[in-house]
Amino acid sequence: MTRRIKIKPLKHWFPCILWAAVIFYLSSQTSVELPLFPFADKIAHIGVYTIFGFFVSRALFKTHNLNGTQAIIAAMIVSGLYGLTDEIHQMYVPPRSAEALDLMADFMGGFLGALTYGCMSRISKKSQGERAC
Repeated sequence: MTRRIKIKPLKHWFPCILWAAVIFYLSSQTSVELPLFPFADKIAHIGVYTIFGFFVSRALFKTHNLNGTQAIIAAMIVSGLYGLTDEIHQMYVPPRSAEALDLMADFMGGFLGALTYGCMSRISKKSQGERAC
């Protein structure tokens, strides 16, 4: 008996995998420019992980039977755990280092991205319901 790979779930997870690869590439860079202003690097972490959290939340909504709150929490945890692995990875990339504030920014970005997708999904469902009436 052969197993068939379901393409639909992969379609929804592909943006997450691609964005994770972008994050890994960026954190592998050895030339690090100093921030233009205080905490600019933390804002960058929040921005990058907001996108990642958005993609993870979207994939969870589309491929798993989770309610909105469960998907948002799960996306934040997945984003934060990936941020943790990224910080550990940076410990081995000279002259980079791991920072607890970066990890906090990663979790925050993951939460914001997941929340954004959750809100957009809810608004979309409400507007589709109004059209049906």
